[in-house]
Amino acid sequence: MLCWVDRAESHPRAGPSSLQSLEETLRDWGLSQLDDIISSLEKWAKTALQAIMDHQSELEVTKKGGLHARTDLIEIMASQSVALFSVILRIICIAHVHSAPITCGLQRTLVENSHSLMENMGGRFPLECLPHNVAIEFPTSAFQTGNATETLGAERAVYETLKFIDTLFENNSPPTTWNTENLDAFQNIIYRQIVESKCIKSGTPQGDFHIRESELKTYFAQVAELKDLGVCGWEVVRKELLSTFQFILQNNSVNFI
Repeated sequence: MLCWVDRAESHPRAGPSSLQSLEETLRDWGLSQLDDIISSLEKWAKTALQAIMDHQSELEVTKKGGLHARTDLIEIMASQSVALFSVILRIICIAHVHSAPITCGLQRTLVENSHSLMENMGGRFPLECLPHNVAIEFPTSAFQTGNATETLGAERAVYETLKFIDTLFENNSPPTTWNTENLDAFQNIIYRQIVESKCIKSGTPQGDFHIRESELKTYFAQVAELKDLGVCGWEVVRKELLSTFQFILQNNSVNFI
């Protein structure tokens, strides 16, 4: 189950809510299971059954059950049980969360969610846009890991990539055919990662990061130019971002917490 969760760090250019799994939301609340919800539902079910039994006990034998049964009580108590369940889930799923991760770092789940939202933003790559599907060299060396310094440099490169992606949506509107809810959720998740992982900047030794950063700037400058091509340009941007997320997920697992 997915929940729309209001966050203090919601993106200023997107809606205030972002998609989050119910399990993740429960963890934010310090709950590891649904026992509390189940217990409450059982309590309401027992209350409903007891009310029906009490009413039936007051009836004459010939009036018990059938047309004389208070089936309205069953409906009322059942609706109250459903209402309670809905309220509990609503409290959980529409919680205004101000939490931040205990450990500073990039969360693989959020990067995976970003990839999924971008993938489902629209349909397949349009055939009419093939002439605009230019080849842009991806800066694989910017994400290279190895020794401790290189691993930290790669982590910073992933973080800066998120910032570049956020910048892509600053002054231009994506196609109206894109799923707006997914777009809002995508921007919120990207922004959330930038806010929650900003300490990565202070913990990264300079090393060769200036080279990595230069390669990223060159790459994203070329991606940004595609937006001027309109709908087809944005579709190429989406394709490039999907490739970027996929590369990071496959090659930079060491940089996730």
